[in-house]
Amino acid sequence: MHTIYLDQNLLHYFSFGFPKSYDLRKEHSALVYVGRNPAKVRLVFSDWHLVETVSRRTWSQIQIALRVLGTMNPLWILPHNVIKQRELAAFIWADLEPLPAKQSVFVHRFEELPGGAPGFTVARFVRHLAQTPAARNRFSREAISGTLALASVQGHSQRQGKLRAMDTLINKGWLRGYLPRYTPAGVLLGEGELDRRLGNVMERWTDLLRECPALAAEHYLSEIRKDAGKRKLKSSDLLDLHHAAPAVSYCDAFVTADGFSRECAEQYVKRAAAPIHVSFSLAAAVTALGI
Repeated sequence: MHTIYLDQNLLHYFSFGFPKSYDLRKEHSALVYVGRNPAKVRLVFSDWHLVETVSRRTWSQIQIALRVLGTMNPLWILPHNVIKQRELAAFIWADLEPLPAKQSVFVHRFEELPGGAPGFTVARFVRHLAQTPAARNRFSREAISGTLALASVQGHSQRQGKLRAMDTLINKGWLRGYLPRYTPAGVLLGEGELDRRLGNVMERWTDLLRECPALAAEHYLSEIRKDAGKRKLKSSDLLDLHHAAPAVSYCDAFVTADGFSRECAEQYVKRAAAPIHVSFSLAAAVTALGI
């Protein structure tokens, strides 16, 4: 089964209309095809779609977007922090347990995502965010904490005229924030042991990037963002980076209408030799996957 990560801007287009640069008939035909062939292909969303659905919209607009989302019957990809924590744990304990299977990052129902309470459906989660701005802001800050740390590291190194990434990553806590605090047997690790294991991880940097796809994607995408040349970097780029990392590392296609996100994803494919199709439209993604 193929998986297509549909960025929030495409959900917006399907809910409220496509710009003239899209072939409306082809996009809706592709959506119908995906809906009729769940054994061949599924759309994938993240909890971040719901945060963006709530942002800057009236309640009636939110309801429209939720109805459209419901007809898409998507799979849900685990939160990016959870995926990276699992990857790093499996990397560290590889002699004791296997790396997680690709399919394990997806769940069929929103309620199955880690941290979700029983009965905490899409509608209830969205209503909670809409009615509680503080919760929405806290969710946003927590979602990009690791990404922000990495961007800070690379920005500081760039200003100093040299990339001291390995030492600084440890000091700033990018990988340290994802380190497992317990062994597979449930033994709590002390700070000294955490430092030792983090040092071992950094010595195996090439292996880490090969065996931990989401961590590698965040690393590469953050480098690409930093090296964006003449483009003036925006604070929203961090959110786009957070948004794309798990998608480009675990899905078969990444579809976004945002030109900068698409360009970064395409550069990631080249740098990491990643087997993912990057596209601006659902119809193009379906065609590229040959389904």
